[in-house]
This record gives sequence, C-alpha cells and structure tokens, in this order.
Amino acid sequence: MQQGEWFFIPAMAEEERAIEYVKGAIVKYAPIGNRKTRAHRAEELVVTEKYGTFVLGSIRHPDHRPLELNGWFLVVENVENRQSWVGAAGAKWFD
Repeated sequence: MQQGEWFFIPAMAEEERAIEYVKGAIVKYAPIGNRKTRAHRAEELVVTEKYGTFVLGSIRHPDHRPLELNGWFLVVENVENRQSWVGAAGAKWFD
C-alpha cells in the first residue's frame, strides 16, 4: 500500500516478534519520518533496531484520505522522485 511518499509493507512473522519485544516503546499518533511540518501521522508507531519503523492503525495526512492498516506494516520511503547528479557535466539522472 502507498500513501504519499510512503509505502507500507505487511510485517513478516520475524518482524512481528521484534515488535512484540519492544512494544513498550510504541508511540501513539506519531509523525512518520523526520519531517517537522505536514508529516504523515500514524495511530501507532514503533521503531525496531534491526528492522526499522512499523506502523499500525490509521495513517493520516491533510492531503489524503486516512489509510487504515490492519496489522503491523513496515514503513519504506518512496525515493522515486529524488534526483541524482552524474558526470562532470552535471547531467540529471532519474530512475
């Protein structure tokens, strides 16, 4: 699933066990990523040392309808729109 610049991938069993281990660190209504303004917010968010950031429940942003996630999902940022500069001439490269 996707909302804005974020992809949400269902957690695997091993990742869910890691979430269970750190479940005391779950944050409610937390911003996703490190944006200070207009961030997507997750109803529940937890970060595992080995696997990364996981979210559960409603994902909200002013530009989108809420996305409802039943179960834990890994958060992955969409980097498709990022640009790389290659070569001495400074040519733009898009993947």
